[in-house]
Amino acid sequence: MEAISVGNNRVPFPLSIRLEGNVIIDLGTTQTILPEEYTQLESRNTFLRHNEEILCFAFAPDGYYGTYGNLAQMNFLVGYDFQKHTVSFKPTDYTKLHRSLV
Repeated sequence: MEAISVGNNRVPFPLSIRLEGNVIIDLGTTQTILPEEYTQLESRNTFLRHNEEILCFAFAPDGYYGTYGNLAQMNFLVGYDFQKHTVSFKPTDYTKLHRSLV
């Protein structure tokens, strides 16, 4: 990953951790694991409620490599543009999308 763009705002990935193949987009991993210096979190997909009394943190820090886990991908439409070498994430309400497909 070189940067994350939201609208017209581009946030570069820190040079100290910019390695080739440094982030894995993984549906099989629950948590999102990002280098500590790159984790500014939002509540949308940051916490997972286990029950009324237990709330789990869905992110974990790591040294160099990142994994974008399946909890953070929930309710996002993920687009892959292989020509531009980009991945995009669009907020999506999958409960509404699923109903339209049935």
